[in-house]
Amino acid sequence: MHNHKTLIWLAPGGAVPDSCSELARHWALYPADLTIPPRRRTATLPKVRVGVIDLTHFTPELAPLLEGWIEALCPTQWVGLLAEQPGPDSPLSEIVAA
Repeated sequence: MHNHKTLIWLAPGGAVPDSCSELARHWALYPADLTIPPRRRTATLPKVRVGVIDLTHFTPELAPLLEGWIEALCPTQWVGLLAEQPGPDSPLSEIVAA
């Protein structure tokens, strides 16, 4: 049995799209629901080096929750999925630029 590296998938609703089934062959996917405030990191969650933030359906009221999730999960790298580049006044512009 092959041990897969952990990949957190953070998205509104927490669902990993069916189009990402190929990822599941190489990664242990852990979906997280962006619309629910994160709890403190528990020992049951494996160490995470990579996280995907699916922001294709992001709304401004999710900004505080997004910051909480980023702090709670602490992966080494995040990969963000966006429908389009955020405008300069968008709540995402600072996060994307970081």
